[in-house]
Amino acid sequence: MKTNKTRWKLKPERCKKVAYKPGSIGPSVIATAIKDAYKDIVRKGYIPNRRERKALDRMPGRSSQKFYAQG
Repeated sequence: MKTNKTRWKLKPERCKKVAYKPGSIGPSVIATAIKDAYKDIVRKGYIPNRRERKALDRMPGRSSQKFYAQG
């Protein structure tokens, strides 16, 4: 069995992947959109659930938005 004795001397290549940014893929996109849409009504960092969003949308001057129907 042949082994490569110089293998430990070689540095692994640096990863070329881009760091993950919250709100860029999957459910975090929806959560970020909900947070941005309701940031003027609810406390900072809180994401209202559907029932709470429906109640908030019944307030005068608010319109409902479907977040899960976005492509």
